Amino acid sequence: MNEKKFTNVFFVGLGLIILTLMACIILMLTARQRSLATAPTQSFTAAAKPKYGRAPRVSLTDQHSTPFSSSSLLGKVWVTSFLFTHCGGPCPVLTVHMSNIQEKFQKNDDLKLVSISVDPEMDTPKVLKEYGNRYGAVSGKWFFLTGKKEEIYSIVQQGFLLPLQEGSRATPADAVTHSSKFVLVDRKGMIVDYYDTTSGQEEIDRLYNDIQFQLKK
Repeated sequence: MNEKKFTNVFFVGLGLIILTLMACIILMLTARQRSLATAPTQSFTAAAKPKYGRAPRVSLTDQHSTPFSSSSLLGKVWVTSFLFTHCGGPCPVLTVHMSNIQEKFQKNDDLKLVSISVDPEMDTPKVLKEYGNRYGAVSGKWFFLTGKKEEIYSIVQQGFLLPLQEGSRATPADAVTHSSKFVLVDRKGMIVDYYDTTSGQEEIDRLYNDIQFQLKK
């Protein structure tokens, strides 16, 4: 084979190799696009969210005058909120939301609800029990907690890093200013996220979705 024929054969072969590589690349890109197009859309779940650290240890007294420790919730998923029974602000709305959560997940014993009174001087276990009964609280599912004021303030402010301060007390309803956020805690006792109940139903729906995700883990 002379030099000219060898050169032609070489370039023809090289061209075929390049065309083959390009065809392979095109097929791979096409397959990837089809895969992405047909893949189910995933909602933004707690799996992708940053952790906020470990939930504080809660050692208080429940509505049945029984000592309560958050260590009993290890292995469970729990939602906590902060209220006082004579609140004239967001507390009734918060409690209705908690009642709805209880109803939605009533058959799943791995979810617990914890409502902590931020006015323990007024909210004795008896008062909390009566308050819980008005909202259909299920014993062993939904805990209403009270205790020493300094302990509760430490749990809320230093533990959950939420605002809490003494109110004017001009009326019983003005006793305390506190956060209206829910806090979701996972099975390992880690804070998953915070949910602002004043932001509308979308925030509550986000909480429902995250609860479901955590319960599946």
